[in-house]
Amino acid sequence: MSNELTTSTEHNLSLASTHDSWDGNHFLQAFRAGEQWLLQHVPHLNQLNVFPVPDGDTGTNMHLTLTAALYSVVPAASCALVLDQVYRGALMGARGNSGVILSQILHGLAKGLSNHDVCGPEEFAQALEKAAESAYSSTSNPREGTILTVIRETSEAVKQAIREKRADMLTVLQTAVQAARDAVERTPELLQVLREANVVDAGGKGLYIILEGMLRWARGDSLVEDAAVLDAQASIIPNIEELHGEDEYGFCTNLLLKGINMPRAAMHQHFNELVLRW
Repeated sequence: MSNELTTSTEHNLSLASTHDSWDGNHFLQAFRAGEQWLLQHVPHLNQLNVFPVPDGDTGTNMHLTLTAALYSVVPAASCALVLDQVYRGALMGARGNSGVILSQILHGLAKGLSNHDVCGPEEFAQALEKAAESAYSSTSNPREGTILTVIRETSEAVKQAIREKRADMLTVLQTAVQAARDAVERTPELLQVLREANVVDAGGKGLYIILEGMLRWARGDSLVEDAAVLDAQASIIPNIEELHGEDEYGFCTNLLLKGINMPRAAMHQHFNELVLRW
């Protein structure tokens, strides 16, 4: 993806068409906006990164993963076709823990929309639920106060909004962004290491920023962040003097295994035993 920022939102689609339902082209443009918005916040997310280890790369990893997700996408009218390409690109290009979880969130979205050419509010809510399920199931030791909490609470808020009132795509996306923001703000209450460092979870905030970029595109807002906001973010310095992280082994290694009906639990135990013997 280009690093050149757009001063005004570029729409090949009318704003009115983003309200009732989205097709594959809507999703592709929205994800591109999310990537552009995320890019500007990479330094801030890196600075917030204290869990599971304070290695300052969450923003970089999430952006590289989303860039990989979009790099080879062939535009299509079908939601199913676009989301499948986005997920597969993210899977192959996932970087770090946050990138892997982001790829699994995209996997859930793709799974939830696998039979849909067009996505309305109810389909989007179902896809978000699948995204949360995929994220949790992909993590061997799920922890609350992380990106997992943010995607789950976002999904729950969207489902609740649809039950309570008639909603369109713009409304549910606004609900998703507000829920993600609220969930991010609560992450220090759920994870002690964040309280000690006096920061919110970096991965969770990265997901919120992606959703916010998508919403800004849907509303026709500028995709260039205010300089004052970026300056304020730069002043947030985590208290990491006493933090040592929770990474038991010290290295992040990604493997991609392919197979049919692979025994996940047995494989997880086997690889843990290999690491212990090493």
